[in-house]
Amino acid sequence: MGYSCRPDNVMLCLSALGSVLSDMGLPIHVGDAEAAAHDAYAKMHQSAAQQKKKAMAAAV
Repeated sequence: MGYSCRPDNVMLCLSALGSVLSDMGLPIHVGDAEAAAHDAYAKMHQSAAQQKKKAMAAAV
């Protein structure tokens, strides 16, 4: 996605893809991809916060 690869655009793309595939009759669970992406973003933010906390503790 390049420059436009931001969380809001990723979610929009996943939502649209899920809707289109469902409309085509494919047996998918709409929302599963968005839930997985939310989980991945949450883990990424948690990891970044832990790294920042460690860096701040080491600086003291």
